[in-house]
Order: sequence, then C-alpha cells, then structure tokens
Amino acid sequence: MGAFGLNGSIMDAANLAWKLGLCSLDLAPISPLLSTYSLERRAQAARIIRVSGSYLRFVCNSTLPVVKALGTDIDMTSDDGPEYDPTSATHTQEDDLAFLKHFFTANGQFLLGLDAPYGPSVLTPSSPDPTDSVSRPRPIGPVNGVRAPNPRVCFSPERTGYLYDTLTGASTIHILLFVSTLPAPVATHLRTLCAALQKPGSWYSKYGGRRRFNIVVVTKLLPFELASALQEHSELIWLRENAMWLHDDRAPDEDAHTWYEVDRAKGAMVVVRPDLWVGESAFLDETTTVEGYLNSFLLPVVGKDKLSDGQGMPNGHTVVANGDATSHGHTKKTIAKGTDMLKSNKPFEGELSNGHSTLKVNISIEDSTSKADMLNEHEDAVSKFDMPNWDSPSANGHE
Repeated sequence: MGAFGLNGSIMDAANLAWKLGLCSLDLAPISPLLSTYSLERRAQAARIIRVSGSYLRFVCNSTLPVVKALGTDIDMTSDDGPEYDPTSATHTQEDDLAFLKHFFTANGQFLLGLDAPYGPSVLTPSSPDPTDSVSRPRPIGPVNGVRAPNPRVCFSPERTGYLYDTLTGASTIHILLFVSTLPAPVATHLRTLCAALQKPGSWYSKYGGRRRFNIVVVTKLLPFELASALQEHSELIWLRENAMWLHDDRAPDEDAHTWYEVDRAKGAMVVVRPDLWVGESAFLDETTTVEGYLNSFLLPVVGKDKLSDGQGMPNGHTVVANGDATSHGHTKKTIAKGTDMLKSNKPFEGELSNGHSTLKVNISIEDSTSKADMLNEHEDAVSKFDMPNWDSPSANGHE
C-alpha cells in the first residue's frame, strides 16, 4: 500500500497533461475537454482514500469511520466484505484472513492501476449495450473508459514486446486497427478506410495527420505472410507507409485479438487516448463513428497552420523569422514567409516557439544545395520543433 497516493497523482498528471497541451495550442476547446479531468479523476481519488483507509484501519486495528468530506456526489461507501471488528472479544485470525481475501479480491486490479474506469463523457461515450437488440454491436469487449489492454506482440522476427511500446507521444491519439489474417470482408473494409483517410477533408487530415495520430495495425499474419498479402492489396500502400504493423503471433487464447475480444471475421478500430484509456471503438467501416468522436473534443488544424507541403502544424506554434514574429496562434503567414525566403535563395534564421520554449533555426544556402533540398530542410526544422524532448539542451539549436 506504500505510495499509493503517489501512483494516483501520476495518473492525475497523465490524465490532465495532454488535455492542457491541446487546449493551450488551440487544438481543442477548453470547456468540453478540461471539464473531464475532475469528472474522471475525482472519483478515483475518492476510491484511493476509501481503499487505502480501509487497509490502514485493518493494520492499526482501528474502527474509525470512513471520511465523509468529499461531497455528496462521491460514493464513499466502503465495501469491506464480511463484518470486521478487530476490537471484538470474538475476533480471530480467521477474521483477518477473511478480510485480506476480500480486500485484495475486490481491489487488487485497482491497486495495480488497471481497474480505474471513467464514466461517460465526450472522451468516453457510453458503449453499446450487448443485451440491447436495438443497440449496434460492440466491436470489442473492453468498454469505453477503461485502460487499454496491453498484450504482448511481435514487432519483427528479431523483436517482441508489448503493445504499449508503440503507443507513445504526450499528445498522440492512437488508432488501433485489428485486421486478423486480412480475410476478404476485413480487407474490403480496410481498403475503404485507407481510401477515406487519404482524402483532404478526412478526420485524419483535418486534425493533424501524422502529427496527431499514431496508426497501429495488428495482424495475425507473420512477417513473410504480410509482405505477400500487401503485394496483393496495392490499395493499402498508403497504410503500409503511414502505419506501424504488428504481428499478433501469440496463441489464439492469449493474443491481442483475444485480449480485445475482436471478431476476427470483422476486425475492429479502437481509439486510444494519449493517457492509454479506450476512448471509442468501431468496426473498420464505421469511419463516421470515429469522426463524430473526434469532432466532440478537437479543433481542426487544416486551413489554420500549413507547412509548404500542406501538412498540418499544431496551432499555437509561432515562427520568428529575422525578427518579424506573428501573433501567438497564427503561424501560416510567417511559415509561408520562411518558405518564400528559401525559394528566393535567402537564408532562413529565427526561432520556433510555443510561447514558453523556443527552437533556434539557422538554415544557410550553399551553391551546391538545391532549392528543393532547402525546402525539405526547412520543413525538417519545423518538424523537429515537435520532438518529445525539445526542451533538452540537445534540442535547443538546429543549424
């Protein structure tokens, strides 16, 4: 039970940080997104107090009541199982063992940080009820608002690991695609999805493309089988180049498809939040479900911040070129200016900043360097601004 409150605090930070980041960069509206922090974490904090307090009273042979100072909207009812009174004259060691058995059975997963579900909100809409014949079928077993399962997977013939190893990025939204062995229905829906994601007005491009989304495809095909299958499905070339493909090579009763309870004949698409909680799930052909989910808490970046190649840049980043800075949150004009300088063979000097940290940029043009190469270097300098460790000394300068 040691440092259990600290574990909860770390989860508080993980829940709040990405939300603050998106709102501060004007990539998400403040009201619907930040209001979910209290909704999701306050109930978990109350449970920490109740569960740790229950165990502490057991250790100290105390009969003090559970704290009632967290408000009437929080259920602080203690589920201690069988009646337990350490001061009773009839108290025995069997009573202690009965308490411990019930306590760890009821709270074991919570103590590990796994049993911490979040209630319905814009980030975790209610999952379909499998007992309701009118409701649409559930694509996966885990409901929205639970921690995403973390099964073991294969990255290559030489390396294995866990799914979480691929779900990185402080503000990255992860899109898991379960495609089994690419049976005909799944392959058809995957081709449709692939075509939809490439459209300029798709939710993928509208909310930032690769800067915002991490697409992970989980397949039952082994590496040599996947290479052959992708050659047969040329329509998937975009997905092959823009997604990470994982091999679900474990036994059928313990593989990732089983952990997520995916119908292998239909496949599934799962949206995992940056803090690794399940946000929404859908079948592969239900792109509108995912788009509606993202529409509820994200703001489009297309048309606000564009690099010269049309890729979105998080709104709120500011470019300072030769001392001429745009206002915070409006980068299109100055980025275009930097690109025009390169096109005219002028050096690009300045800083990229999000208001509190900066990345120095100094790109000079040599006779042996083409304009196209300089433009690529300019875009590379801008992309380096989005590095996870951009506040480190090694990321403070780029020349």
